[in-house]
Amino acid sequence: KMDPKRRVEVSPDFASYAEKHEVFQTFEEILKQLVVERPDDPLPFIRNLLAKHQVPQVIVSGPPAAGCRTLARQLASKLNAVLVSVDDALQAERQAGTKLGTKIKIALESGHIVASSIITSCITNRLGQDDCKSRGWVLYGHPLTRPQALALQMRGCLCTHFLHLDVPDEVLMTRYAGKRVDPATGDIYHELYHPAPEGLAVEKIEDENDETMQSKLKDYRRHCTALASAFQSVRAAINADQPQGEVLKAAWSILRRKRRSNAPVIPRMALLGPPGAGKTTLAAQLSSLYGAVHVEPMELLRTAVAAEGKLGATIQPYLERGLMVPDPLMAKVVTERLWQQDCITKGWILDGFPMTRAQGELLDKAGFVPTRVVYLDLSPRSALSRLSERRVDPLTGQHYHLTHAPAPNSKVHERLMQHPNDEADVVRRRLTETSAFKEELLDLYQSATTIDAERPLPDNLISLEAFLVRPLEKDPLKALV
Repeated sequence: KMDPKRRVEVSPDFASYAEKHEVFQTFEEILKQLVVERPDDPLPFIRNLLAKHQVPQVIVSGPPAAGCRTLARQLASKLNAVLVSVDDALQAERQAGTKLGTKIKIALESGHIVASSIITSCITNRLGQDDCKSRGWVLYGHPLTRPQALALQMRGCLCTHFLHLDVPDEVLMTRYAGKRVDPATGDIYHELYHPAPEGLAVEKIEDENDETMQSKLKDYRRHCTALASAFQSVRAAINADQPQGEVLKAAWSILRRKRRSNAPVIPRMALLGPPGAGKTTLAAQLSSLYGAVHVEPMELLRTAVAAEGKLGATIQPYLERGLMVPDPLMAKVVTERLWQQDCITKGWILDGFPMTRAQGELLDKAGFVPTRVVYLDLSPRSALSRLSERRVDPLTGQHYHLTHAPAPNSKVHERLMQHPNDEADVVRRRLTETSAFKEELLDLYQSATTIDAERPLPDNLISLEAFLVRPLEKDPLKALV
């Protein structure tokens, strides 16, 4: 019989496993679909849901002349997804002779606008067809208002991404005048920004003038904020006031990111780089900000030696001679620390570890895979200046730098001391050691980001925070959850 009061401990490598295989996101998706579909028998429904290949479900939204149709077509082609528009959905119902099609025909023949509820029904029917279910879809031109968005969502039409194109009105006013359309294909061109191929007959879009364009923009601006609020969890804004290729590049980057979810996030970061790059300072600041454990390998080695155990006795000769501790010993000391409960529950930030590819492979083998790896890049000249000019006041413990943070007066300056590890020859040797392993580390961690450590520490802290909270990227052609 299981004791309800017994504490159950989870293996530390489960966090890596859960993040790699998106375990929490899968549970979240199952729960969402159960709420939407409410099947009579949940178990077969869940089984079928898990057997399905996750497909992209993308809505491209923005003001008129922002390029929504162009981007939607490009994404649908790149994703091999179904391109869905309001006009196509309405036309399909009319051609099928459905009740909805009859209502659409009557409305159009009488010169009335097709009711929003009818459009929603047509879109819902289209997104529910087999090709959209198996390949995914990219929708543009709808919804235009928050009520339309909520109506789609209430019918189970949920998107994985809502791409919101943003362009200033003055730019849009200049764009629309040059817009041209290929009547045969519906492809959009622009006389200045995207000319049609030579010899292709294109036409100016009818009923487009300054007055109608301003009216459309005014109507769009009235609804856009409320519309975006209906997609807060999946919305991403894109600056569309740039070339089409750059807009597509930005959209593709968004689709590659793992979707944000309510899954627990446990930081697991490695800060790498040469001595003097600011690893320890930045790791300490990140630890304070996010509550993760700051793991300093050199401090762990000194602690092991001070404990006077068998492991410490093995490590001590290397420290006394200033030699690199063998990779297996370093990995053992670090992984033993990562096995402790605070690292498992709060996460960890490795300060200057791994130093070699072998150490990184031993770390991975032990189940401790960093989800974020940052290499702080600093030139040897700057590193030597930063370290060899460091001094400490033996009376107060205050740290100074001969150039950047000198002592306040000559009396303090005269008693300053230099740590043996900061002597120029020692620093040069340490820099030689780290530079020898730089390429193999970056080869091991190919998703690592490199930050210019020549910049001030506050700037690097901002970059690190942005990298830490940004969702990881993945291949949208494999899965979009």
